Amino acid sequence: MNRQIETAQFLQRAAPASSPSSPSTKRFRASPSSAATSSCAATQQPPRKRLNALACDGSRRATAAAASVASASASTRATAVTASASAKTRRASSPSQPSRDRPPQRQRKHPQRQPKQAPRQSSPPHVLHNVFCNQFLAQNHLDCLPKKPRRPPASFPILDAMLSDDLVGNCFFSGYLDTFETVRLTAVCKRFQAVSRQSVRQLDLHGLSEAGGLNPSLIARLVSRFPCLESLDFTHCSHFGGDHLLALAPLAPSLKRLLLKGSGVKDDDIRSFFAACKAHLGQQQQQQHKQCIGGTTTASTTTCTAPLPTQTQLRLPLREIDLSATTSQQSTNITDAAVRQIAIHCPRMEQLRLGWCKTVTDTGISHLFCTEQDQRLKKQSHLKLLDISLTGVSDSMCRFIHGTQLLHNLRTLDVSATRITGKGLQLIAASDHRLEHLVTRHLSSVNVRSLIRTIVSSSATPSTTTTTTTKKRRLFLDVTHSEILDTPEQIKETTKEYEHSIQLDITK
Repeated sequence: MNRQIETAQFLQRAAPASSPSSPSTKRFRASPSSAATSSCAATQQPPRKRLNALACDGSRRATAAAASVASASASTRATAVTASASAKTRRASSPSQPSRDRPPQRQRKHPQRQPKQAPRQSSPPHVLHNVFCNQFLAQNHLDCLPKKPRRPPASFPILDAMLSDDLVGNCFFSGYLDTFETVRLTAVCKRFQAVSRQSVRQLDLHGLSEAGGLNPSLIARLVSRFPCLESLDFTHCSHFGGDHLLALAPLAPSLKRLLLKGSGVKDDDIRSFFAACKAHLGQQQQQQHKQCIGGTTTASTTTCTAPLPTQTQLRLPLREIDLSATTSQQSTNITDAAVRQIAIHCPRMEQLRLGWCKTVTDTGISHLFCTEQDQRLKKQSHLKLLDISLTGVSDSMCRFIHGTQLLHNLRTLDVSATRITGKGLQLIAASDHRLEHLVTRHLSSVNVRSLIRTIVSSSATPSTTTTTTTKKRRLFLDVTHSEILDTPEQIKETTKEYEHSIQLDITK
């Protein structure tokens, strides 16, 4: 087909050259197909007529070639139409791709720029479909058609099977989240609410004010939602008072840590709190006694003897209480009477903070080391931390505990800004103790060298030398802003002298 098209094109180029002077005529005369005809005509006709005959013969051949070229161009045109149609289809499918079939069009010298129009925002097809369906149903009153059933509430059977109650409690209700997030989690489902009642052990309401929702009703709701609370922090809640403290009475069997630093609690409030705790525990024991008697047979009633609570039987599991004051107005709220109530009802107290309680004296501190019946000294105290800074304690308290084992478990003692002098510190150092932090800021007449010697000599007992030969004892001594009677060189020599038996960190 290509060869025929080339031949037709060649003949079409040769057709106009009918004059004898054209180069195409010379090529045409030299063609082998016309050699015989030209020779015969040359013998019979003169040269002019012979040229005319040759011209007529060339025109006839040009006409035949034009016809063949027309037929070939028709087939070529059909092929081109098919190719252009396929090219249009490709351009419609991908308008961004430039077309290769069409030649590039000439651009205008001065094209007219038209302002760009903002794209018309149309609703998604699914939204239009829903709108049209609703209009159709409303116009034709076809509400009787079956509606799409509602999706049931989400359930996680696999999650429930994988996470046990203990794991849920340890992950969400073991103190990793703050109080407000913990309360929100209890509203997720009934299972979380049930698990939180047994898993939530501590709540931090640090700095919550009355405007923030701190009121007795809020505390009562928290207590009813989390009945197993062991730690509550109301630090710097200045509006926390007696009514708020009474709302904590249902937590008497489980409460171990109560921080009330900077609150408005007074002596009467603490006395009322312990009375409410006693009443609540009495009601619980009475209910247990009734259930034990009424729910069993007469044979087993002899073994069920639930005694009613009395004043001497009230023992709370409190281990840590912070009643420190932060303002001068709060510094007189706690007195020796409150310390006595704590010593009676919390015999297992380990950490007690009474900072800036100016009305606490030696009498109140002595209640912590005496029995409640005959006011005799206890054999041993459970205190591990005692903060009596900025109180009215003097050297008489140090004489009271000198030579006893009441400080055997004590690890931290803060007597800053009290009336204790260097002599009182010597009495404390001479007693049987295991102090690790001794804070003696703003004291007068402190002899650091003699204090170090007394501490080392009191700790070098036969029972301790055999057990602590490989482990060196460490003591942090803070004498900041105190009246020190020794020079820095003397303190350095003493520290170097006893470095083999005690490691001292002195802050001056």
